[in-house]
Amino acid sequence: YWVWGFFPYLAREMSGYLIFSHSGSKALLLDFCFPRQPGHAQAFWRQAVEKLRWGGINEVETWFSDNAPEREGFLEQGFEKQPQPEHTTLCYRFVAGGPGFDAVDPAFYFTMADCDLF
Repeated sequence: YWVWGFFPYLAREMSGYLIFSHSGSKALLLDFCFPRQPGHAQAFWRQAVEKLRWGGINEVETWFSDNAPEREGFLEQGFEKQPQPEHTTLCYRFVAGGPGFDAVDPAFYFTMADCDLF
């Protein structure tokens, strides 16, 4: 796996990360958290693409649920919306006194890293 963090200049804390697996010229973006500061997400992605290209990667694949906060940013970067992988089943476990399905379902999102395949 490749795990990359984004640390803005002179910052003390990481503000984003990307986790990739790769095979040949294709990278799988398994998990991500982009910086929330204006312009930082685009800067982080540009740096990642430059490093991937330098390493011979010319395709990036990922999947995540429609309500992921980063969805629009991925579309703006040229990713294409595709149907969810077949047999994708989400599992929830609720505990007494916690939020119920109606509160969790619209807020829950997943990435490739949340499956048993990687």
